[in-house]
Amino acid sequence: MGEASAPVMALRPVAFRYKQAEPDSPDRYGLIAEIAPDIVVYDAEGRPYSARCHLLAPMLLNEMQKQQRTIEELKEVNMLLLQRVGKLEQGAETLAKVQNFPKSD
Repeated sequence: MGEASAPVMALRPVAFRYKQAEPDSPDRYGLIAEIAPDIVVYDAEGRPYSARCHLLAPMLLNEMQKQQRTIEELKEVNMLLLQRVGKLEQGAETLAKVQNFPKSD
């Protein structure tokens, strides 16, 4: 799927209420999806009408898997950096001990 799922990250979830709805009617939920034209269904006049929600699951899964790979890579980088910091701290402690030795005359 590669980058074909990238537009799904630009989708914007919204809550709305139909203009003709009763005042106490519950909110509806939807997506602002014009950024992802493969998902949008247009009405006869060419206006966005709906979204092909069945396409969202595989696209979201692909994006989640890409994020998981990034997380795993960042964990590895973080571990290496923590190891380097530990070595630097040990070196700093050693240097501090050496500098505190009494001077011989």
